[in-house]
Amino acid sequence: MHSWEYTAHILMWSGTINGAEVNITSNFEDIFTHLGLKYPLILPNDDHFSHTTSTSNIKYTASGEVESALMGRAANGKWKILCILVTRWDWQRAYVWALKVVIYNFLAVLGVCKIKAHSCKKMQCYYGSSAYICNDTDHEVRPDCTYLGSFVQDIINLCSVNREHPMVTRAGGQEFETEGYNVIVRQESCGW
Repeated sequence: MHSWEYTAHILMWSGTINGAEVNITSNFEDIFTHLGLKYPLILPNDDHFSHTTSTSNIKYTASGEVESALMGRAANGKWKILCILVTRWDWQRAYVWALKVVIYNFLAVLGVCKIKAHSCKKMQCYYGSSAYICNDTDHEVRPDCTYLGSFVQDIINLCSVNREHPMVTRAGGQEFETEGYNVIVRQESCGW
């Protein structure tokens, strides 16, 4: 069964704020508000990051890509990437410059993103570039939110077109995890 046939559910997040365990059922914008952050966080133009969030630990490769090793978990559970054109879906590629903001915002939210069984959730969207997580299992999945950013980076790394022109470079696709969920990157209106 393709995960896009599922209904959308609200994101459930668990993490620690000021030393207290917190559970929030909402969207990334509300989670950021609880963390005292403005959403979305915009990538800085230099290497002088704020030291008030987990983004202060982000490292970049020489080409400006976020190092996947910092995504909170080994990537050995990932098993397949489908680049757009994905069979049966009329998905369009998203702008890579906007997807980098999406990744940056995943890295700012330390904690677990919970997704109910047989459901999909638009996790983030910036300038028409969205990232979804879909759970194909019969039980809730609980990946680290930071780990989800590595899926977006993998899709950028393997599925980009027009790389020679950074402002029009686009990427899109779907990456699967052995735990039964997947992340979809595609162009879509950011209306919630």
